[in-house]
Amino acid sequence: KVKKYIENDKIKFKVNRENNTILPFGGLFRVEIEIIRTNENLYSLFNGLELNSEIIVHLIPIRKAPNYNPFYELPFDGEVGSERGGYGVGANSLLKLREDVFAKEANNALKKINYFSSTNPAVTDTGIVLEYDTSTNDFVLVPSQPTPVEMTVTRDNDRAQLQYSVSGTSANNVPTKTWALRTSTIGDSKCHDFEDQDKQTFTETKTGNNHKISWQRLKNGTLGLTTTFFSSKNSDQPLILTPIDEETNILNSYSIVKQNTSVFLKNYDNRGITNYDTLNGLFNLIKEEKLAINLTENNVKIFWNPEYLAELEDEVISDSGYSCN
Repeated sequence: KVKKYIENDKIKFKVNRENNTILPFGGLFRVEIEIIRTNENLYSLFNGLELNSEIIVHLIPIRKAPNYNPFYELPFDGEVGSERGGYGVGANSLLKLREDVFAKEANNALKKINYFSSTNPAVTDTGIVLEYDTSTNDFVLVPSQPTPVEMTVTRDNDRAQLQYSVSGTSANNVPTKTWALRTSTIGDSKCHDFEDQDKQTFTETKTGNNHKISWQRLKNGTLGLTTTFFSSKNSDQPLILTPIDEETNILNSYSIVKQNTSVFLKNYDNRGITNYDTLNGLFNLIKEEKLAINLTENNVKIFWNPEYLAELEDEVISDSGYSCN
């Protein structure tokens, strides 16, 4: 019998007692149910098999949900429905919600978002994997693989340089990187660089696909520096890092991404991790504290957790000096 209310359009929803079924926000609502009987002398919802009433559900906003964020306004429905007239989210069908489940185009959906993605290293290298802005409805998903890399640098006569080349698809788009000093054989009580300075980070310069850090006023010794590269998934031609001077520069990372003296930026592909390019996978990585999230009322950013990246870099540090941590 209850099905008749839906079939006969006899159940309606009002927000703040107005004819509007769109909620102003996600959160706590007071729910009041009003029943209007057709025959007021009959104290029953039904008159035999026929309806004797109309039901109005009033939703009265009380307050927003704790830690309110824009995802409350994105009712992704997975494989529920296709047209989604007046409900759910309409998005580009390339947006992957979970394995084998994609968003629907759904032009008549309650919410329409503008989906964008990129495999450009200049974009992936920010470490931001998702950004959504409610003011523009732009939804940018940039799945990336973090690969920690160490470079050990040894002074060679009157020269000390960190130098490597990048090859592969979009190699010229790889931005300059900042490296952290992690080990050193220079300095009495602290880690010093080749200029005998207590300096912890160093930023490259770049000429074409060659990246370099140079030191002056040199002291003898060896430094170990680390950084994290971010690359897109399933690249047929992965980015490859190769030291320019193999006598003084040694690259180190996981054994599965090393080949001779080079490092191939296909860490997650080689480790068989597949869920970081789905929305469900991103949320799981947030639970595992591998990804972090920054929320405002109108914007959400999901990015690789710096503490997790530091742990990855710890895993590839070689014994090239005493620790700078």
